[in-house]
Amino acid sequence: MNKKYRIGASLLGFILLSTGAMVGCGGNGGGTTSDGEVKEVQIGVVSKGYGNEFAKALAEAYNKTQTGVKVVVKKTTPTATYQDTQLQLGKKKNKIDIFFTVTNTVFSTQSDATLYHWADLSDVYDSVAVGYAEADGVKTIEDLLDPSFVRDFTYSDDKQYSIPWTSGVVGLLYNKTKWDATNANLKSAGKEELTLPKTTDEMFALFDKIKTDDVKSASGNAYAFSYSGQNSYMHFMFNSLWPQYEGKTASENFFEGKNEQGVYTADIYNTKGREYAYDIIRSMILKSNGYVSDGDSTQTYDQEQLSFLRGNALFSCNGDWMEREASANFNPGDADVVLLRTPVMSEIVNNEKIAADFTGTDAEKDAKLSAIVSFIDGNYIDGESEPTEADATSLGVSLTTLEFIHHARLVRHTLPDFVAVIPEYSAELEEAKDFLKFVYSKAGQEIVMQETYGCGAPLTVDYSQMDYYQNGTYYTRSRLDLIKESIPYGNAMNFPMEYLGRIMACAELKIASAFGTTSPKSAATFMKEEYDDYKTTWDTKMELSGVRN
Repeated sequence: MNKKYRIGASLLGFILLSTGAMVGCGGNGGGTTSDGEVKEVQIGVVSKGYGNEFAKALAEAYNKTQTGVKVVVKKTTPTATYQDTQLQLGKKKNKIDIFFTVTNTVFSTQSDATLYHWADLSDVYDSVAVGYAEADGVKTIEDLLDPSFVRDFTYSDDKQYSIPWTSGVVGLLYNKTKWDATNANLKSAGKEELTLPKTTDEMFALFDKIKTDDVKSASGNAYAFSYSGQNSYMHFMFNSLWPQYEGKTASENFFEGKNEQGVYTADIYNTKGREYAYDIIRSMILKSNGYVSDGDSTQTYDQEQLSFLRGNALFSCNGDWMEREASANFNPGDADVVLLRTPVMSEIVNNEKIAADFTGTDAEKDAKLSAIVSFIDGNYIDGESEPTEADATSLGVSLTTLEFIHHARLVRHTLPDFVAVIPEYSAELEEAKDFLKFVYSKAGQEIVMQETYGCGAPLTVDYSQMDYYQNGTYYTRSRLDLIKESIPYGNAMNFPMEYLGRIMACAELKIASAFGTTSPKSAATFMKEEYDDYKTTWDTKMELSGVRN
């Protein structure tokens, strides 16, 4: 984006605290009032999986650097609509200056509201990023934010009215402690050890192997997979799969409500990639396949988390908040957990854009796909280079095919809903913005990570420079390592068909009940029902969104 930098003097005035461990803002625009009264910046936190301790710790650290401003956490609540009802109270009744919240209504508020709006935070994005090695040469917070998040948080007027305070990292996990113990037992018994999958065919072959007597004995009867039927996170997996098949342009256009050709159409919900992805999810949790416990369909999310952490299953789907949520009953690090790159869907070889490069039996096609994925992992992710014509030739595919699969390997689902916002009528607007600038400094992010078990803003920095990373759990480090080389997709919130038309990436609340019951639907039937719902209301959604072909 090409915006004029509005670098606040307060950030340039950061000073080291006496501990030498953090950096703070001092002398921000405003400070004490003319009669010497200290200005108070009030924070409200919608406390979900990340809790609220991070906000309290940030306020405490920030206040140590201030003489004329005090930041306090005034309200915490689990109610996701709290910030919207507070905003509508107006300046006289709402005294909350900053909300750390879970919302995808920021842009709809800007569009729909007639009296109250969120403040423009563009100058926070454009302020100096303090403390990071990558910030040498004066880089801004926007420079260090993941470009996908900057795009998704930018409104039609080229301004930002919210800023993401977590990366929303979700996906497929494996219990490394249980995995290593199982392999050790297999090895001592002279049996073949388990290997992590690169493709979904390999994943299901692994799941089948986990069901065998040899592996059951070695693992203590662990299941291949576990999930919560009552709070299904299976859409984390689904939304990491279908963009693999659709490719970059079609996936990005989807969130606008458009197909690959740029046409608004409900047909984006009726594609082979989505049907394949639903079928993979169905196969993972189908009771008759035996990969999951029959009881998983009735588990709540917290029951499932503990079951997985205790080693009752080798794989699961969850988010970066899991260790914090489970910490009351299970100490983080007592079981090593790792976030995996989502296996590339084996059906991708059927995509007409790359199908010509895959011939032979299904097994031969998948073996070739797996070899390409392994090459990508070793050379473009770990080695940080880019696909070349020579590489493609050595792998027996076109450069187009190699680039397509490279994109698929980098895809991850993300939750961009966790945002910080400020009412435009805030009496302490500049002070509130100054505090947000501190939040995105290295010192601020160290605090966030410490209080949320390794979660942080969606930055593109080298996380090995963070103190917390050095002592983090396997789960923490695997998430942060994956963030460095990935392409996040999630409901972006900045397109009218999303924030006004209310289109969503998938019918996430229906997945478990559709596939995890004793009478499961087929993937084709489930997708058709979803498609028919959108097809019936599509014209109305376009009208509400103010868009047209």
